[in-house]
Formats: sequence, C-alpha cells, structure tokens
Amino acid sequence: MVIAGLFVQWPVEFAWQEVTAFYAIFGFSAFTFLIYAAKGLRLWLSKDEDYYKKKGV
Repeated sequence: MVIAGLFVQWPVEFAWQEVTAFYAIFGFSAFTFLIYAAKGLRLWLSKDEDYYKKKGV
C-alpha cells in the first residue's frame, strides 16, 4: 500500500490521511504504545514467584 500510495491518489476524508504511509505509521505507533503499556502493567501487577505458596511450610 505504501508503494501504491506513491503512484495512486486515494480518496481521503481527513487531512492526515494524505500523509504518505499514514496507516503504517499509525499502526506501528499503536503497536509500540501497547508494548510499553504492557511492560508498565507487568511491573505494577507482577508478584513474586512464591507469592501463592503457603507460609511456614
């Protein structure tokens, strides 16, 4: 689609859609955000390895 977008004028509804490779950049940005958000949640939600073991056993 990126290569085709260089030669074909696609119909657009919004100004930002005219940017070359807009959807590729948008998808990569969303993917990167999800990865870093998951890493942050992992630090916040993770428990120790022996968290569920009975104490004193």
